[in-house]
Amino acid sequence: VKQNLFRGLADVAALKETDLQIRAKWSNYEAIKQKVLRDVAAYYFEIIAKKEEIAHLKALLDSRRESVDVAKEMHTSGAAKYLDVAQANASYAETEAKLSKAESDLSSLSAKFEELTGMVVPVNITTPEKFFDTFLTVKQGIDIAMKHNPGIIAAADALAAAREAIKKPNAKLMPSIDASYSFDQSIDTGSKPDRFKNNPRS
Repeated sequence: VKQNLFRGLADVAALKETDLQIRAKWSNYEAIKQKVLRDVAAYYFEIIAKKEEIAHLKALLDSRRESVDVAKEMHTSGAAKYLDVAQANASYAETEAKLSKAESDLSSLSAKFEELTGMVVPVNITTPEKFFDTFLTVKQGIDIAMKHNPGIIAAADALAAAREAIKKPNAKLMPSIDASYSFDQSIDTGSKPDRFKNNPRS
């Protein structure tokens, strides 16, 4: 029987490598989760901005429609040229096209938001009032990212795992200690016991 007692630190390097690989995979999971959260927040605010844009364009469209009506009346009375009516109609059509595009963009954003969250976008969606108690400096933002950003942590753990993987083949160059032992058992059946030697056959 042969048993290895020392593998030149190869087992230690392999254990560290596995541990770091697990940490790297967990960090990757956290990075994906953080990306989903960022995407949800981005779509959330884009939807709010798009709703505000649509409200503005609707109000502007009403104003453009009134301008068209006024231009037509003035043209009928001879106070305006046909070119004025055409320009008013062009402005109305341009605003109407912008409104149609904004509504299409809102529909697309809402679909992506629902895909990420499984929730229908609330009708009365509002902007949160406050995110931070204090303003962050650029340096503070960088420090927080370096310490807590899952992508950076995952990259660091993957690098450390790669370094441990390099140590593993190097560890095989160190001495290795094996222990072995054996045993042998035999039974001699070629001779009879002494008590049978002097007894005659019956």
